[in-house]
Amino acid sequence: MGLSLRDIDYCVRLIALVSRNLGAGHYMHPELLTLLVALKVVNPELYEEFVRRRASAAEVINYVNNRIVHRRGDGERQHPVDMVEAMAYRAEGSQSVLEQLRRLEAGEELSDPTILSGRLLTLDMEQEANKWRVARIRRIVEGQAAANRGSVERLATMIDLYQEYVRA
Repeated sequence: MGLSLRDIDYCVRLIALVSRNLGAGHYMHPELLTLLVALKVVNPELYEEFVRRRASAAEVINYVNNRIVHRRGDGERQHPVDMVEAMAYRAEGSQSVLEQLRRLEAGEELSDPTILSGRLLTLDMEQEANKWRVARIRRIVEGQAAANRGSVERLATMIDLYQEYVRA
């Protein structure tokens, strides 16, 4: 995402501190925590909007995707944003996202394409690899989506709490 070495060091230390202090009984998805921490560093305004549920997961993923430097020749390996995107949608907990993912996977017309990232909307769904990617993202989003409600807010509270300790 174009982070400096200093920013990367800050992110790693903040992720480690939040991870250690989550408390028993709270599972943290590392992809979601990493997304939130990196987003707070590179775009604090979008971070706040997402945490306050005024920005969608699709907006965040579109922003992240535009910042990531993609390597050529990945072949059939997982796209670096797939898991992060799935976890952002999962944390959002929207049934509308699941419906749009199902439609995209089935090759049907989307009723609300704005809730999916531009990256997903531009995939050639005639290719099996892309069908597989969308199906994988959908399965991750489906898995215990309700259990993830509140995860963003809880992680954001901890990130905000510990950020001053890490910056010091």
